[in-house]
Amino acid sequence: DIDFYSGCRFLARCPYAIKKCKDVPMLETRDGRNVACFVDIG
Repeated sequence: DIDFYSGCRFLARCPYAIKKCKDVPMLETRDGRNVACFVDIG
């Protein structure tokens, strides 16, 4: 059995993970780039 979880695929290993990361992030365009993270680190 494979145990799939919801949320960001990097949640378990991301040093910037926050509670909201348990939800699947939506892609959004910022300055012509696609992002899939709730945390804006730069």
